Amino acid sequence: MCADHRGDRLLVTTLRDYTRLVDGIHRTPQGWRYPTPAHLLLAQGRLFTPGPLPAGLLKMPGQFCFRNAALAARRHGLRYAEGMASFALDSGSLPTAHAWCVDVDGTAVDPTWPKGHGVAYLGIVIPESLWPGSDNIGVFDDLHRSSPVLRGELTPRDGADHGRPVPVPS
Repeated sequence: MCADHRGDRLLVTTLRDYTRLVDGIHRTPQGWRYPTPAHLLLAQGRLFTPGPLPAGLLKMPGQFCFRNAALAARRHGLRYAEGMASFALDSGSLPTAHAWCVDVDGTAVDPTWPKGHGVAYLGIVIPESLWPGSDNIGVFDDLHRSSPVLRGELTPRDGADHGRPVPVPS
């Protein structure tokens, strides 16, 4: 990974470690392609470079990333993405489940975190029919909405043209 994307490494490593742990104790449900969102993110996810908010999009309240990203995407013609992102801390960064927007250039537009706090984003662009509403529940936290995604019904055309591919382990 190039120097501009150092934060990506933590996200990818965290997800790979998690999937190895899960693979040792969990079976994939019958008819599902991915046993967990982490497996899906490593297989179909994209890495997004953080960028500035577009003109007219103001930072929204913290703790509501799923609702904020869906609302901002609807209002500003962006795509909604969900997955894992790293939040900058004094001692490094902390990966966490998160949602953000993606602009036409494939840049992460984060309406929730303060400018400069999102250092890396790994996720998938979610079809609008699955976007969260005012409840602030992410797609992967809602079995009804996540099951079609985890069964493999999300196709590469649903956002594969945005962001960068996850590097294959060496």
